[in-house]
Amino acid sequence: MDIQIFTIPFDHTSKSFSNDVVTQFCKNKKVIHIQTQFFHQGDQPFWSVAVQYERASPSTKKPAIPPSFSTALSQLELSSPSRRSHREWPALDLELTFEKF
Repeated sequence: MDIQIFTIPFDHTSKSFSNDVVTQFCKNKKVIHIQTQFFHQGDQPFWSVAVQYERASPSTKKPAIPPSFSTALSQLELSSPSRRSHREWPALDLELTFEKF
């Protein structure tokens, strides 16, 4: 079992966090667990995503990103960090386990 950590900066132009790199990474993996953490470095918001995975066999078909991960990302995109101080952001520590995948 391996772990890959992604640190995704907030894009002020699109007012969102891009999940493209995580989606691409998970395409040929069996995702065991995802844990996320929202944080600021200075004025820049970031979203850290840790993916615990196993390499999927070529014959295994599974969704690239489970719906609960996409839902969590959508909730983060609803509010613009430029309108909030780091103290106003809710603590975000999602732990998603994918036993059914």
